[in-house]
Formats: sequence, structure tokens, C-alpha cells
Amino acid sequence: SAMVVATLSLGIGASAALFSLADRLFFRQPAGVVKPKELRRIYARTNWTDGSVTEVTDVVGYAQFDAVRSALAGRVEMAAYTPPDTFRIGDAEGAKSARGVYASANLLPLIGARTAIGRTFTADEDRMENGADVAVIGYRLWKNVFAGDPSILGRVVSIARQKVTVIGVMADGFTGIDLDAVDVWLPLAKYPPDRK
Repeated sequence: SAMVVATLSLGIGASAALFSLADRLFFRQPAGVVKPKELRRIYARTNWTDGSVTEVTDVVGYAQFDAVRSALAGRVEMAAYTPPDTFRIGDAEGAKSARGVYASANLLPLIGARTAIGRTFTADEDRMENGADVAVIGYRLWKNVFAGDPSILGRVVSIARQKVTVIGVMADGFTGIDLDAVDVWLPLAKYPPDRK
């Protein structure tokens, strides 16, 4: 009977986990995103030289993104962001970890995400080769790491080994548009050159 109970427990647990994943992937709209049904993700397809292998990925280089954006200018608005990565918050001693992305300045306004305090970065702060040292942090990070201190705006902190000025805190519940919850947004122009 112990084996039957254990088997049933595993089966029920696995079913609940799969339902939760399916719910998040297919049914529940991301919190804080306006009109999610109007959003589309661009995928790139690569056929390797021997023709037998095809790779489909949503990771597109900035040059490709810029070319597609220019070709579709006036018809659609496009934004870009990097895959979520682990960022260190703070200096070496006592540093915390958070998930973060580098994003084009129009990403957060495009999806309708709002700030609790402050603002998101501007196009001028996201100019390639001249990006500003600014960051927008998530509400959860603000509460857990900075104790919800409203004077966080204008404070210089170390994020992803860069000294940045916090200019905004996203509204409670907004954690990005991927399954991976995001707590930090930095201008795409600040993406490290050795990783482009």
C-alpha cells in the first residue's frame, strides 16, 4: 500500500506541475502586459551547409533585428531584449543574484508595462555605442533587496558589474514576458561587446 500511495503521489504531483506549466505557457496572460494577443516573437531559421540540419531560434543578432525593424518601419513596432541571465546586484561582498535582461528602450512601453515609481529608459539612453548607465528594477527586487526604499531613484548601484543609476521600479506583479521572471532591465546599448 505504501508503494501505491507513493506512485499516486508522484503521478498527482507530476500532473499538477505539468498543468501549472501549461497554464503559464498557453492560458494565463503575463501580468502587466497590455494586449498580449497582439505581440509576436520573431524566430530565425538557419539551414546549415549540408542542408540536413535546420535550426530555429528566437535568438537574433542586433544587426538582423535592426535590418528587419528598418524593413518593417511604419507598419509594425519592434523591440528587442536578450535572454534572461543572472545578474549580480551589489559589490562582491554581500552581492545578491537576480534575473535580468538588456532591452531596447521601447520594449516596456510597447507591451504596456508600467512603473510603480520612476520611469523606464529613453531612446537617447539606449543609443548604440553611447548607452546610459541606467537601470529599471522589478518591484520584488526593490522590496527584497532595497527594502522598498523610495529613495532608490537616483541611487547608483552595481548591477551586472556595472555602476548604474536606478531610474525606475516596475509595477507590482510585472516580471517580464517570459517564463523566467525578470527583476532588472538595462539598456540594450549597454550589452557587453564581447557577448554580442
